[in-house]
Amino acid sequence: MLRSFGVGFASVLALVASVGASVGCSGSAPVEDEGIGTAAAPLRDMTSEEAEEDLEQIFTYVRTLYGPYEFKEARYGYSIADLEDEARAQLADAPGDSGFYETAHRFLAKLDDGHVSLRTARNGNPVLGYLSGLTLQPVEGRALVAELNDPALADLGISFGDEVLAIDGVSPDELLAQFRELASMGNEVSNQHLVDAVLNRPSYATRLRPTSPTVHIDFRRADGSDYSADLVWRVVEEVPTDFASTPEQGSVLSRGSFTATSPLDGIASGSTPLTELGETAPFFVTPPAEAAFDIQRVQPSEEMSAAYGLDPAALPDIYAALFSYSGKTFLLLRQSTYSVDDTQARLAYFRAVMDQYDGFVDGLLLDQTHNPGGSIYYAEQFVRLFATQPVHNFVEAINTDRSWINSFRDDARAIDPTVQSDESRSYELRAAQVEAAYDAGESLSEPFALMLDDFLQPDDYYVWTKPMLVLIDELAGSCGDLVPALLKENGIAPLFGQRTMGLGGNVEPVGVLTHSQAELRLTRALGAVHRDDGDYATEDFIENRGVTPDVEHPIDVDDYRSGFVGYLAHASDVLAAQIHSSGHGDATD
Repeated sequence: MLRSFGVGFASVLALVASVGASVGCSGSAPVEDEGIGTAAAPLRDMTSEEAEEDLEQIFTYVRTLYGPYEFKEARYGYSIADLEDEARAQLADAPGDSGFYETAHRFLAKLDDGHVSLRTARNGNPVLGYLSGLTLQPVEGRALVAELNDPALADLGISFGDEVLAIDGVSPDELLAQFRELASMGNEVSNQHLVDAVLNRPSYATRLRPTSPTVHIDFRRADGSDYSADLVWRVVEEVPTDFASTPEQGSVLSRGSFTATSPLDGIASGSTPLTELGETAPFFVTPPAEAAFDIQRVQPSEEMSAAYGLDPAALPDIYAALFSYSGKTFLLLRQSTYSVDDTQARLAYFRAVMDQYDGFVDGLLLDQTHNPGGSIYYAEQFVRLFATQPVHNFVEAINTDRSWINSFRDDARAIDPTVQSDESRSYELRAAQVEAAYDAGESLSEPFALMLDDFLQPDDYYVWTKPMLVLIDELAGSCGDLVPALLKENGIAPLFGQRTMGLGGNVEPVGVLTHSQAELRLTRALGAVHRDDGDYATEDFIENRGVTPDVEHPIDVDDYRSGFVGYLAHASDVLAAQIHSSGHGDATD
């Protein structure tokens, strides 16, 4: 069965409350819905009984297949059974499709799990969401304009970096608090990015549905002057998409992936931080930063590409650049996502570009910010490029259920039908471990490596040995948590930036609900870095905790507005100091 691990985070990078992957946006005149009017509905609403049955189906899936069930109850002090009763009472007061989706999202958000999501299927309300034309980014507790998705908005005087003070007289913080009841991204720093939902509203947030065709916004410019603008709500309507497919079957190597997606996925428009997850270029490589640091993009030569089996005419789209700072020369590499089809080609590219510039540069700046995750196999292989000796791997405590047992047994026989090879036996052993815990009535197995061994060996072809600094942030999750955790806990490299999202277990689709046909995705395990003593405390698991940086750097408003020059300067200072202290005084050492 295809396994996904929330940051590729991925997506998420699956974060809560995805509303669909394909959308259509109306023109300047809004499609009417409720206070705005009524659009033609392709389906009748579910009956009360149908909505109740689908809600009970969610409860059953969570009780039986949700890996962090007991972890969440212990961490947050709630009873999930009590949350079920609250949801039943809410649905009784608001039956039908809208009531069902709001109730379901509210229940799932209480889990505080950025991997959990409910993908909305076609229903009685064809409206998926409402767009204002602006996207927002949280910076120092303020909601700043990140993108003008309609160039005409610039004619109203709206500019990048302007602060939104109020929306129809209500502060962004108040509106965010309402949306937070329906969505979660894993930790409170990451959750601040959901402020984008106050101007890009999914329709399941019924309390936030617009009641007039326009929205009045109060702004403040960088110079302190205030102004206002009225924007037209544009409505995202559903397009024919089949969300009723069964969970995809995959091979052993495609099975392990941790992917995160945005709660606004499907209605987001333009280039916001939430929709920039997995972008090729680093977020901080802006025109001001490029000018200040003379950043020059590079790629491996034809000879080096050929040496690592790459076609020079079809290189993977990976960002690599050189720049100098404080008398040192740095290689800047970005690992944007672990959710790719060309894993071997990307690994070969990283080997080739690091090998080519190894003798020329003093250190490596590895950017893993905004990384939504993806394949566990890819993530583990990537870490091997920096392991000069065997290092501890990522392990998971697996939810004890027949799905996991059968999946591991299927993997064993897919590798070798006779289950005689070492690799096939390793998967049979995993099945036996889960089955033993299942038979004993345990909710989780003992932690073990999902794919490879408890220890990762150095890469067979190339290993980076010079100083390196790894950039992380609150929009890196799943494998975007996993890789920094391995690099930090094994002492391979220090981390710089903000705590990662904390999507600490693989995620997969567990089923399609009978009546709504919505698809539910759940976290199926709890992950941590392998411990020799096998004794895992609660704080060893990544879920909700993420990975903390060795050097913290929260981005401030001035740096955001000026193109992140200060951010890159601070990271470069840290790497330069590391190079000096390591004895790698210059690139020829």
